[in-house]
Amino acid sequence: RHACVEAHARTRTRSEPRTVRRACQNHAKERTEGFGRGRLFEPPTVETRKTHEAMDRRNERDERAPTSTCVDEKHPPRMQRRPWDDRDESSKGNASATEARPWKTIGKAEMDVSAPPHVEERKAERKKAPHVLVAGGGIGGLCLAIALQNRGVGVTVFERVKEYRPFGGPIQLQSNALGALEAIDPELAQEVIANGVVTGDRINGMLDGKSGEWYFKFDTREPAVKHGLPLTIVINRYTLLDLLTARLEREVLQTGKEVIAYAQKEGVVRAELADGTEVLGDALIACDGIHSKVRAQMKGTGDPPSYSGFTVYTATCDYEPEDVEEVGYQVFLGYNKYFVSSDVGGGQAQWYAFHAEPAGGNDQGCMKQRVAELFEEFCPAVQERIQATVAEDIERRDIFDRIPSMSWVDGNVALLGDAAHAMQPNLGQGGGQAIEDAFVLSQRIAGCDSPTHISRALRSYSYRRMGRAATVAGLSRMASFMTTTYRRYLGENPHGFYEHVPGLLSFWKKIEDLRVPHPGRVIGQIAMMSSMQSVLEYVASGVSLPPEDRTPYCQLPGVAVPRRNIPKTKWMLRGLPGFAK
Repeated sequence: RHACVEAHARTRTRSEPRTVRRACQNHAKERTEGFGRGRLFEPPTVETRKTHEAMDRRNERDERAPTSTCVDEKHPPRMQRRPWDDRDESSKGNASATEARPWKTIGKAEMDVSAPPHVEERKAERKKAPHVLVAGGGIGGLCLAIALQNRGVGVTVFERVKEYRPFGGPIQLQSNALGALEAIDPELAQEVIANGVVTGDRINGMLDGKSGEWYFKFDTREPAVKHGLPLTIVINRYTLLDLLTARLEREVLQTGKEVIAYAQKEGVVRAELADGTEVLGDALIACDGIHSKVRAQMKGTGDPPSYSGFTVYTATCDYEPEDVEEVGYQVFLGYNKYFVSSDVGGGQAQWYAFHAEPAGGNDQGCMKQRVAELFEEFCPAVQERIQATVAEDIERRDIFDRIPSMSWVDGNVALLGDAAHAMQPNLGQGGGQAIEDAFVLSQRIAGCDSPTHISRALRSYSYRRMGRAATVAGLSRMASFMTTTYRRYLGENPHGFYEHVPGLLSFWKKIEDLRVPHPGRVIGQIAMMSSMQSVLEYVASGVSLPPEDRTPYCQLPGVAVPRRNIPKTKWMLRGLPGFAK
């Protein structure tokens, strides 16, 4: 045991508790002097020596007070030398070790108030709030910064772009994302909901792309009401980022700076920025997207993103269907293609046109014409949205995701959001899962009373989030896989090799004319009727939110959100399972 602890056990004087406590605090200060700047410790500063002199004067007064008779003078406290005493002796020539030690008297006992030699033990025991570095200022990175800031943890965010500008279309935030956001910052969540458009109280589901008939309908109200969560909304991505950045304290967000590499030693992480500068912190969280440079260093070259097999064309157009008060989100199904549309408010609709094709394609002509040709056999509801779109507003990108990984942590460095579990957009859960990550990780880090506990906190976060994120990513993959087998009738969309077999193509054409429902479509509808609501509840229910972080509630129609007068019959399909419409 250190000398200060032994002195406390052997002395019983009136002034002892205050003096020993201050001495112990002084030890901790000296032991952590210079930590985080590449030095293990350094000789006491001028301020530290002044503190010693003040304690000398105070102890001289304490000696005048009556002393306890319970001090064992035959066994004085063990005397330890400060690590810098040897340096002092070498510089002073014949100066004795005793003269170099600053002995303090407490009652009849003497103790050495210099720093104990066990540097690593003291460093592990130091009480200091950690400082977290965040690579990437997207939705996940900003939510994490807000969550840590609200929990009293120091944080700095490094974002590659110098200025946030409008890009992309609206983003869907389901009940799980909004619940986690409320646990992070209730006022922020209310601002987000107020700036969004509620779609969770309307009919959502899938339709046959050619006929426009309903294939399956979702009720996203049920899991929200059951778990006391807000209803699903859509909100402009730039508006959301603007609301998030406004909640950060000054100097937290550093734009125009990108983290490109990291190194760590003895619990300190050094982040290297693209401009050559280095920043020190107790932890580094990679929120820099699917092509994360932090992840690339952590995982190595054998960890590329996985191409989904689909390219997506997307745009927002001035279009409002007649049933906008009843229908919010629709997926029109086809073979190796599907068209997704959602009301985003203000008389506008956002759509995504997915088509199976090799990655890296480049449309030389008009993308609007290209989309119209790809979906020319789809129903009028799809064609109307395409025609209402300004050609220059259409964007194209290949869809990538990542195979679930069981390793998100390297020492005091961890992955979050797309850097950890990039997923396809079919369930609208990319941003939602990142917000869940942010909430859970902020909980774990805020529970650390020392930066040396950071690594354990990061591992706890990854264990908590891996399973759920992998499941949601898998469900998103399944949604796109379903379209590779979707056919309304037998013989429809024949396989390519049919034309090489004499008579086979004409045979299946005759079968198609019979309008026999395809067995895959029938079985798929039955499976959805029996399981889809449970899947939706799992996805929308989110992570467990402690009562102290969030009080369960759901918006009341007619009070918090407009009342939708949707008859119950509108939510139901008619017909036998497998053949219902």
